[in-house]
Amino acid sequence: MNIELIVAGNRLSATLNHTPAALAFYAQLPLELELNDFADKEKIANLPFTLPTEHEPAGTAAKRGDLTYYAPWGNLPFSIRILLTPPD
Repeated sequence: MNIELIVAGNRLSATLNHTPAALAFYAQLPLELELNDFADKEKIANLPFTLPTEHEPAGTAAKRGDLTYYAPWGNLPFSIRILLTPPD
């Protein structure tokens, strides 16, 4: 599933995995979220809903370009480096 993110007027493409969490997120689109700074390394967006995490891995080693869901806080973290640095 392909989606488009607009961040500070910049259009970014993203591909969602075919998981229950990704499908639930996709079903809520379009969506406007506010990005906030977190630890000078990430921008995070708090979701107004929770996503299912059953059968999802307990954690992941996110790579550049990954859009993730942090279930304990119910938010989407974006690495600043993901947004500002081209892929390797």
